[in-house]
Amino acid sequence: MRANHAIAMVVLCMLIGLAGNGAAENIATLTDGNSSARFDLGSSGVGMNQWTVDGINRLAEQSFWYRVGDSAQQRLNALVLSSWNAPLDNMLIVNYADPLNRFTVQLNFTLVGADAGAGVSDVGETIKIKSLLGQPLDFHLYEYVDVNLLGPTQRVDSSLVLTGTPVNTAKLSNGGELFETVSTPAASQFEAGYAGELLSKLTSGSVYNLNDTASATAGDLAWAFQWDATINPGKSLLVSIDKRLDVAPEPSTLVLLGVGGVAMLGYVGRRRWPW
Repeated sequence: MRANHAIAMVVLCMLIGLAGNGAAENIATLTDGNSSARFDLGSSGVGMNQWTVDGINRLAEQSFWYRVGDSAQQRLNALVLSSWNAPLDNMLIVNYADPLNRFTVQLNFTLVGADAGAGVSDVGETIKIKSLLGQPLDFHLYEYVDVNLLGPTQRVDSSLVLTGTPVNTAKLSNGGELFETVSTPAASQFEAGYAGELLSKLTSGSVYNLNDTASATAGDLAWAFQWDATINPGKSLLVSIDKRLDVAPEPSTLVLLGVGGVAMLGYVGRRRWPW
């Protein structure tokens, strides 16, 4: 009995270890210069959940969502994770498959950092949805973004504006700026708002179409884009997005620091060498 119990405990520990390793294997981290980005790719993950620039994480969540026809939208992580790999330290390729074999999804991310202390970073993204059906696929893709420019402990930004004709740019401001540009195609719908409220709409369990609100102020701000497409048999929907974060000191601040430094050196010089 004791031997059987010992064997059972060993098997249990092995299974727990394998489960833990499997979870760990679905975490990807990209690095470049002053920047790093973390992705939780498993079924319980949300996508990119950290974007650290000069030691401060500026991102709460960036996630992609989908729905087919009139089914409720859900995160891409709800699909089957087929594979992922990082061919370079700053590049990530992720493949998901639909359990019903209607489509596949491939995401490509490229992180471009800068020198330490520069306060700038860029993430380029492409999302490709390929139809596997013999008839047109009624597909809807969503992107949700919650950035905190001052870091995770100060989740209040001053303003968010969605602009463009058609709308293709998000600008978040608060002691720095985040610009997101949709290169192609233009979003069908969009929404600026507050993180908790917007996320609850997407997780409601019922169909939600973004309401085209173009701005929001003073709060934990977030935004979303929505692409509505009919994908013909064997064809693909390709979406390209670029995000640029700029939290570098203002030039005027650098000038003041320079002038102050010179003045301080002069003051110290007069104290030490009074002639």
